[in-house]
Amino acid sequence: MSREQALEDAAAFFILRRESGEEDAAIVRSLAGAGWSEDAIAALQQTVERHEMAQVEAMAEAIQSGSAHRMFDLMESVMRARFYRGAHAILQWVYQHPWPRDTLTSKLLPHYFGQYCPLIVDSAGYTKIETQVSDRHFAYDYDIAPAAAAVNTLGAIRTPVSANLLHEITRINDIQVTVSEICIEFTDRGTLDFSEVRALATSALRARGAPDYDPSIYATREAWLR
Repeated sequence: MSREQALEDAAAFFILRRESGEEDAAIVRSLAGAGWSEDAIAALQQTVERHEMAQVEAMAEAIQSGSAHRMFDLMESVMRARFYRGAHAILQWVYQHPWPRDTLTSKLLPHYFGQYCPLIVDSAGYTKIETQVSDRHFAYDYDIAPAAAAVNTLGAIRTPVSANLLHEITRINDIQVTVSEICIEFTDRGTLDFSEVRALATSALRARGAPDYDPSIYATREAWLR
């Protein structure tokens, strides 16, 4: 087996151990204990980084193409492997395309976003509330009230990641939703307006001295653990 193939196999195993919950420092210690030299470990880490860049690039292309199934599969792979270079693209997509809270809860992995995961879900999600008006007539309301609480919580967490997330929230998109439906064929559409949420995030940033937006902050696991 060539050295390159050995590194590829070792990188795949390294990523698998990450996915099982091991921290990088623990994996490196075990490799050193097994006799790996510092140079060999450094070469392995570079190979893992190449895997990360390739996976994140593929995910970004899927997001751009609008291929939902492939996009969600690649997002999950990126999050499971803790490839934090992909966090920026995932968060941009989340806030540009608000989804129901239960969908976001199932798609966003807590082991990737840590304490921020429920706050991202609440600030970028909504709950659809159905009311049956008559036998075939349904009306729908949309609850985004938890977003305000999420913004307030993020405002109290004084970290670079929380500041970035507040910036993301100031750019959250309004979306078109169904507000009434009769026999499926006849629907009325309306706008789910996030303007109050955007304003709250803007005020929270102003109260913190208007910190700059820096997406490079997302790229390390340590930033998400603070």
